[in-house]
Amino acid sequence: MMCFLKSPEQLRTGYYTQEGRVVMERALAVEAKTGHTIQHGLALAEMLA
Repeated sequence: MMCFLKSPEQLRTGYYTQEGRVVMERALAVEAKTGHTIQHGLALAEMLA
């Protein structure tokens, strides 16, 4: 999955699928631990809200 190329709407749609939620939860954990965001200046948690 190329999250840095997807719009917030596309990411939210993926999050609400069974397969996508697992990937997104892992990405959220990585962002929380490292502070590195998938898209410059925009946290994944903000895009999924």
